[in-house]
Amino acid sequence: MTIDLSQIITNLQSDVDAADSDTSMRDILSLLHRGKKVTELHKWYDSSGVLPIDSAYNGYMAFTKSDNTMRVFNDSDLRWAELDSSYTAAPSAPVYAGENYGYSMGGGSSPYTQNIDNYSFASDGNATNVGAMDNPDGTAVWSGSGGGSTTHGYHLGGSPVSPFSSPIFKFPYTSGTPISDTGNDIVASQMHRYGHYEMCGDRTNIYIVGGYRGPAYPTLANKNTILSFAATSDGSTITDYGDLTAAKRFAQTGTSETHGYSAGGYTSAAINTIDKWPFAASANATDVGDLTAPSYAATGASSSTHGYIAGALTPSATNVIEKYSFSVDGNSSDVADLFEQKSQAAGASSTTHGYLAGGNPATVTIQKYSFTADENGTDVGDLAFARRANAGTHY
Repeated sequence: MTIDLSQIITNLQSDVDAADSDTSMRDILSLLHRGKKVTELHKWYDSSGVLPIDSAYNGYMAFTKSDNTMRVFNDSDLRWAELDSSYTAAPSAPVYAGENYGYSMGGGSSPYTQNIDNYSFASDGNATNVGAMDNPDGTAVWSGSGGGSTTHGYHLGGSPVSPFSSPIFKFPYTSGTPISDTGNDIVASQMHRYGHYEMCGDRTNIYIVGGYRGPAYPTLANKNTILSFAATSDGSTITDYGDLTAAKRFAQTGTSETHGYSAGGYTSAAINTIDKWPFAASANATDVGDLTAPSYAATGASSSTHGYIAGALTPSATNVIEKYSFSVDGNSSDVADLFEQKSQAAGASSTTHGYLAGGNPATVTIQKYSFTADENGTDVGDLAFARRANAGTHY
């Protein structure tokens, strides 16, 4: 974020110009301090040397009396920077990113499960079971999609649920339980599955991208729809937001601050297209680039600058990690490898790393890879038992 004080400075300068045309900005700050108005900026100190270095002061401004200077603290780079018209704060974490936990929801492989596990972003380690989806027919759920608001995680669709339906489950991030059926379906009297294995959206709105839907064989078909619902509605009203460039299932999604992305996927064969659509208003997706090779059933993650896809079927299993830019449309690049080859794994994103938990062939492995350096993935913990086709979310 850029803090532009040029107009404030201009206005303050004009207030003293009549009395003293040579008054400097530093003198103005001193006047502010003597007038006690600096108390509105939280605190003042004798010198910059005694300013506290503590993340609790993020965003605070302080006045230092020894040099008549205002400073602002940013916990991203742990500094009190002098506040002037050119100060640029370190970028804040994107709304999409998680700072606490990643989640694995459902999935399995004989047996499948309704369980929801979480694992810490702060330290590597094994996952903990925090509850189970309240599936109406009591069976396991797999091949659904992940979703997330600022307060709740969502599991969207999946199978097998009988009769044909695509329920929306939710749970509070802070406690993990209770995990409940919202009573809403993605689409009435149809099964929606094989969409994407990570959450997509700006946490205000939740997106369900592509997938495989229909009431029964042989009418099951790939979908080109981008569906959206306001998190506050829990899916009571779902909007057909726009269309992908092709009907597909098993695609990876990405989320920037302004756009959603869908990369790869399966039509009648694997494809390599990277699609992009805006969050600002309903619109169809556009083709903005290509993956290094056609692929599907990959796991996605998003940093503040790039979308990532990890593992895939291309059509054979691969351990490749690719990334594509959010700021400039274009092709992806191969930047690293996973610890082990996986597809259909639950995806999650912290502020610094991408994660995938489980995967096909069914595994307990939780892997992570860096957003700040193009490095190979590492094994950082285990799920409770081996699973695949599990959905992911994070906060």
